[in-house]
Amino acid sequence: MSEIRMRDGIKVRGHYGKWYVIDEREYNGRTLYMVESETYGDEAASLIIDEDFNLVADEIWNGWDDYEYLLDNEPEIYVEEV
Repeated sequence: MSEIRMRDGIKVRGHYGKWYVIDEREYNGRTLYMVESETYGDEAASLIIDEDFNLVADEIWNGWDDYEYLLDNEPEIYVEEV
């Protein structure tokens, strides 16, 4: 089990309060963690962070299904050739 998995009291930049890990998954070789607010629990949206506590996704209400939806519907970025 990873070191982050055993932690609570996680601070995430741009989000109020402290968070704790409720689940972890591997995506494209990266370990990601779903965290829940220590104050509001499941009454607030969860966040997904990486091993370095960087925010990967927020407003997660339906677990990993929300993250997979974001991956599948990621807007394409078009670069104009000069």
